Amino acid sequence: MKSLKKITVLLFVAVLLMAAGCAKKDEPEPIVGGWSEVEDGTITEELQQKFDKAIEGLTGVGYVPLELLETQIVAGTNYKFLCDATPVYQDAETKKAIVTIYEDLEGNLSILDIEDVEE
Repeated sequence: MKSLKKITVLLFVAVLLMAAGCAKKDEPEPIVGGWSEVEDGTITEELQQKFDKAIEGLTGVGYVPLELLETQIVAGTNYKFLCDATPVYQDAETKKAIVTIYEDLEGNLSILDIEDVEE
């Protein structure tokens, strides 16, 4: 019985090692639940539309996305955008902020968090 367990464990380890060897080294695999850095954080038209839809109705501060920093695969997708944040009053100083947006599986978008960035 012990030898059967040893063989099973060895086979399992061998399969894991083979799978690891077959993975593409150039492309990082997304980690479900973990944040993944974005190589090209360019704000595409599609990302701009998602951002605009998520912040629709938000008042007091104007946010302009500059770069997509990270994504996170959950039951949907979370996006972290680096933004210019300008309060809506005369002579307001523009600062940087990270806006985290959630897109559910049906395409609904909402703001999860807005964090000021210390420069």
